[in-house]
Amino acid sequence: IDTIGSVGFVVGTLLYGVFSKKISYDSLLRWIIVTGVIGNLLYLFFNDATSAFVVTSISSVISVVSFLGILTVAARVCPKNAEGTIFAVLMSVMNFGQELGSVIGAKCYEYVGYFWLVVIAAVFTAAMWLLLPLAKVKAQT
Repeated sequence: IDTIGSVGFVVGTLLYGVFSKKISYDSLLRWIIVTGVIGNLLYLFFNDATSAFVVTSISSVISVVSFLGILTVAARVCPKNAEGTIFAVLMSVMNFGQELGSVIGAKCYEYVGYFWLVVIAAVFTAAMWLLLPLAKVKAQT
């Protein structure tokens, strides 16, 4: 399954390279949220070995496209000569969020179970739509 996930990362990277220049940053952020919700909900179909391969491959593509999209937008909006610092802060926040999410998700799993945990993840991903007005991306030059 890890191999399929890695193949998904490569495919997602190639797709991002092809399509990222053809879409505005605002649209990219919207697509990241929509595909993130879909990627979360795919885990509801995680039933057997075949579904594990399918869900992992699709989720891997979505994950890498989202990650690259976020990095692209962050690079675009950061102040000149602060790119390294912004990248380090962004990676620190993302790593902290992943670890915190794992701990909170494990506790939530004990109380609500797998199905509702997946639904909660999808709802919180969708809630990011409410923060889009705060993401003012400079026009491309």
